[in-house]
Amino acid sequence: MPLDAAFVEVQGGNHAFFGSYDPQPGDGEATVDREVAKEQISAATVAFLRQLGTP
Repeated sequence: MPLDAAFVEVQGGNHAFFGSYDPQPGDGEATVDREVAKEQISAATVAFLRQLGTP
């Protein structure tokens, strides 16, 4: 990753929430519902895409 890479923490989420699969060993225990985590992931993705601008 570049030194200026930005990281966004999904508050209360776990690794399994980044895909459409069941929890895997080592994912950790989520403290929010999958839908809440997906909203955070979507918002961060949209913010990233918006900063790229439009061609």
